[in-house]
This record gives sequence, C-alpha cells and structure tokens, in this order.
Amino acid sequence: MAEEVAAGTENLSLEETKANPISEIKLYNPAEEAKTGPGVLHEGWLAKRSGNVLLFNKYQDRYFRLRSDKVYYYDKKEATQPKGVIEFALFTNTAVRRPTTDRGEVVITEENFEAESALITKDTLELMLCVYDGDTIDRKFELKAPGIEEWKKWVTHLLSVAKDVKKATGGKAIKIGKERSWKYEHLLETNVNKEARTGDILLFKSRDWKSFAARWASLSEFDHIAMFLRTSETSVSLLEVSKERGVDLTSWDDFVAQKRYAPYDKLVYRALNVDRDQESIEKLQAFVAGSLGKSYRLDAKAVLKQYKSGADEEGEGVFPSQLVALCYKQLGLLGDNWAATTYWPVNFSASKELKLLRNASLGAEMLVFIEDMFKEQPQEESKA
Repeated sequence: MAEEVAAGTENLSLEETKANPISEIKLYNPAEEAKTGPGVLHEGWLAKRSGNVLLFNKYQDRYFRLRSDKVYYYDKKEATQPKGVIEFALFTNTAVRRPTTDRGEVVITEENFEAESALITKDTLELMLCVYDGDTIDRKFELKAPGIEEWKKWVTHLLSVAKDVKKATGGKAIKIGKERSWKYEHLLETNVNKEARTGDILLFKSRDWKSFAARWASLSEFDHIAMFLRTSETSVSLLEVSKERGVDLTSWDDFVAQKRYAPYDKLVYRALNVDRDQESIEKLQAFVAGSLGKSYRLDAKAVLKQYKSGADEEGEGVFPSQLVALCYKQLGLLGDNWAATTYWPVNFSASKELKLLRNASLGAEMLVFIEDMFKEQPQEESKA
C-alpha cells in the first residue's frame, strides 16, 4: 500500500537532533496541566436566547467553553458535540455589549469595564456577544450570566480573546473559502502552542503527484501524519518522520518560521481526548528518546509480514503513521492485536472511527490556519 510522502524541508540536522537528548526536552507533566486542557480559558452555564421563533425566542441554558479563538456551546456539560461554535477569526471584529434601559446597547471595553460592571445587578445580567462583517453586526448572541461574578469573568475573558484574535488577524476576517468554512473548524497557527497537547495529531495533504497517488491508493484525504508533544507550559513540538531527516522533533515555532508547511495544501489538527497520566507519559518519553534519529523506512515485505502476524517487530527505521501508532501503543491507546505497520493516515482521520482504549477518542478535524498557505487562493468571505 502507498504511504506518506514527506517533502524535503529545512530542519534540525541529525547531529543537532541527537545532541538534544530527551532529558532536555522532557515532556510536560500532565499533573501541572488543568484537567480541561490549556486551551480552555473559561467555561460554565449561560442562558442563550433562542433564534427560533417557534420557541418564542426564549432563553435556553447552554454550557459554554471559551478557547483561545472560539467559543463552543453545548446542551449538556458532558456533551462532546457542540450545538454551535463561534469562531472569532472568521469575522472582522468581536464586541461585547450590555443592554441598558436608558443608554441603549453599551459596548464594553477594557477602559469602561470597571464602571459598567459596577452597575450590574442580579436583574441586569444580560450581555451580547456581537460578531462583525466590516462595520456591520453579522450576528448577535444574546446571553445571560447566572450571577454578577460570572458576568464579570465572562466579559473579561471575551474581551481578552477578542483582542488577541484581532491582533493575530490584523482585524481582517479570515478568507478561507466556502468549502473550508463549513467542513472544518479552524485553529490559528498562533494558538497551536496554547491548544495542542501530547498525543494530538497533525494530518497533512501534500501538493505533489506522488502524494496524490498515495492518497488514491489508501482512499484517504491525507498522505502524511505527525504527532504533537507538549514540552513546556507554553510550547509544543512535532514528532515527525521524513525521508531526509528520519525521526526528529521540531518546535511548532520553528516549523512555522522555517515554512515547513510550504509543500502542503492543508494541515488538519485533531485533539486526543484522554486522561493523561504520568506513567504513560514517561513511557512515551522513553520511547521517543529511543526513536529520535531513526531513519524513514517503508518495507512492503515487513508490512505484509507484520500484517499477517499482528506483531510489531523493531526495525532499522519507521514510516510516519507507524511511528504515531507505536506512540499510541506506549500511551495504552492501541492494543497488540494489530501491528503498528497496519495503520495509515486515513486511520487517524475523521473518515475512520479509530477505536482507542482507555475511553479515549480523537476530536473533530480542525483546519490549521497559516496565512501564507491561503494568500494565493482567491476565496470569498465566509460567515458562521
């Protein structure tokens, strides 16, 4: 079967990789990480006014989760599929307003926050999250907080996120095209260090014809895969295999700065949902230490042999999806009934329901937005 084709790009030399032992890039202790993950800034119940006239536009309780560039709302706290997603980067601006009886809708800013919050009472807990197309409000979400302190927390966090997203996008709505707008959620490359955790994956769709053949042969949209490792509270790295570099670890900042995304038409992120315990993280860390510097190797005979036996056999090299599968085995997410060589990028995509152990699952596919990847593609403005 055809497999990933990793394009030649600039990266750390093999000598530099070997000189950077795993002790110097120790994986971030999950005990230091908030249970909800570093990307969840605030969460809780808010009442949301329905836009359905059949429901008389009544308020309905929804559970909201605010991340670094979007807010999700659910009908239940434990739900995994959101009822809706508000992606700030798809709009030119985001504002928080407060309805008043004598001044109309007051726009809340960092400058007037203290004065406006001092006027809040238990009877005036409404707030409006407004997203703009140019100077016009594209959509208004009417919300109500359960208490004064929660009102203050939500407004504070929403103002902060809106400010960060506007800075990252330059106040311009991301023009991603209709297909990308509706098929995927989006993750700004500037937020990857905040969002990604150990075990999350990155799927690649390459532009060259060999990669097209690989996707056709495997009935997949993707032809390459890498895995994130959180190496500190503020940064993540990509564990990847390429023909030129073998197995190496590159920080996300270097990946972007070196434009290693250039050979690809699409980068898609999927979060690994699992309770990360210290024992499995340490086991993965030891495995990564022994894998760095190994060569890229795809041996059809070895793949067929391991497919028949179902057993993993250590070889001189590995190919990308095999490496990710071996990492997942270290984390206790894949059993020993299938060899790691039987996994391909398509197995980790949303088109396949990969069965993971430990009640783990892979999240929705999210298109990683790197501005340079979209500059040459004429696309229309999208609306949520």
